[in-house]
Amino acid sequence: MNKVLAAWGLDDAELTKLSSGLINQTWRVRSDDGERILQSLNTAIFDPVLHEDIDAVTAHLAAKGLPTPRLVRTRDDRLWADIDGECWRLQTVVGNRTIERVDDLADAERGGALVARFHRATADLDYVFQNPR
Repeated sequence: MNKVLAAWGLDDAELTKLSSGLINQTWRVRSDDGERILQSLNTAIFDPVLHEDIDAVTAHLAAKGLPTPRLVRTRDDRLWADIDGECWRLQTVVGNRTIERVDDLADAERGGALVARFHRATADLDYVFQNPR
């Protein structure tokens, strides 16, 4: 993991492996400048070019004032790092909880409202997606 963290200049960061998630392996990264999420992308499912799409959509959302996780560029200004044949990405964190299963009506309502805000904010997105998924 040293090479992975070094790609973002996070050599002294504290890592915690997260057990949630079905597709990508995920770690919480804590450093002097805050908390981030590090993921090893499952390239059997996703092409790394999808990071271009993520960056375009989240930049558009942020410009509309919608809080959104953003990709953190590597020290050499890339959206992802290819290290020893693996694709890695680092993202900012929004909020302090992850909901994997909706058991509460209030969470369902907030989720629906968030989807509506997302659709309103991206209705005028003029972008040609790079990844077919």
